[in-house]
Amino acid sequence: MNEENNVTGIEIEEPEELTPETEDTNESVVAGTEEKPKKRFPLQGTVIVALCLVVAVLLGYLTYTAFFLREPEGITWATELKEGEKSVTYYFEFHNDGTFTAYAGSVEFTGKYDKNKNVPVSDTTSLNAATADEKQTVNQITLYSQIAYFYPTIPAQYEITGSRLLGNQEMKCTYGEGFDFSFRQAERVKPTLNLPENFEAEKDLVGTWIFYYGGEELSRATFNADGSMVIASEVEGTLIRGTYTLSDGKVNFTYYLSEDQTIPLEYKVDGDTLTFLGATYVREGSDATVDQAIMLPME
Repeated sequence: MNEENNVTGIEIEEPEELTPETEDTNESVVAGTEEKPKKRFPLQGTVIVALCLVVAVLLGYLTYTAFFLREPEGITWATELKEGEKSVTYYFEFHNDGTFTAYAGSVEFTGKYDKNKNVPVSDTTSLNAATADEKQTVNQITLYSQIAYFYPTIPAQYEITGSRLLGNQEMKCTYGEGFDFSFRQAERVKPTLNLPENFEAEKDLVGTWIFYYGGEELSRATFNADGSMVIASEVEGTLIRGTYTLSDGKVNFTYYLSEDQTIPLEYKVDGDTLTFLGATYVREGSDATVDQAIMLPME
């Protein structure tokens, strides 16, 4: 018998060798099971610290503003002024640009003011200036308009107490011994002006009319078709909102202080000119000339 006859007939296969591709794949599978290293951001801590500082500064500013800020600007002040038998509430708002706005009913005033801090009392016109301590100082505020208790161009000493957050700040002012007045922190109450019922506007009157003098606008009057009306004076820095009706050649102008007040004002429309408040106005946007606006009839 030869060797071939001794074979049992079962073929034994040789194990296949792993190809490089298979080895790479297995290595990838094994590598995939390992924990990936976490990324580190070296600036992360710095950013967190910076944000914390910003929040701290913001909270400090808000706390200072709410509890310790003692300045006229940024809130609304109110005071009551007796006018005859009635009391009128005046509201003041001082702006950071050196201007202020005051309100009394439907009347609005605008003007300028100055504020001086830590002025030596010896340099003031106060009655106590002669006997004041050399180190004693006061704060002063000067309005350049006669409104409420303020004298124009004369500095008033002021002191503010209370908290803005609690809404109880008070500004005490004085021009000297015997002339003290004060303002309280408040929210302005806006009056409601009722439009006239069954109102029929005069078409030729509706619109805005301007009074010029020397080429400068001094005042304007606006008559709306719904019966509302506005009179504004550049010279006085006033703006009066109200309503109107027409009768017998007059504008019956109603505005509000402590209550509604109505005054009759004569008027006459002639094309693009309006005789009103003792002057000649021209229609805004018309071809009427400035000369027509400033030339008043000769008596």
